[in-house]
Amino acid sequence: MTKKVLILEDARFIWDEEEVKTFVEMWSDNKSSYQIAEVLNCKILDVALLVMDQAEKGKIKQRIRGIV
Repeated sequence: MTKKVLILEDARFIWDEEEVKTFVEMWSDNKSSYQIAEVLNCKILDVALLVMDQAEKGKIKQRIRGIV
């Protein structure tokens, strides 16, 4: 039997609505993921997951600089 590996166990999957609103505003203002992480007091990984979620839902648009 192959051993299973749990990934992203330290990632943040629950956000306050106000935090998501702040993220969307900062993303739209072309703030870097590092700046967003600092303001939201989280890791870059958490911001990346939030980017994927909000992009999938059509809440944010793709930007020239990408996820950085």
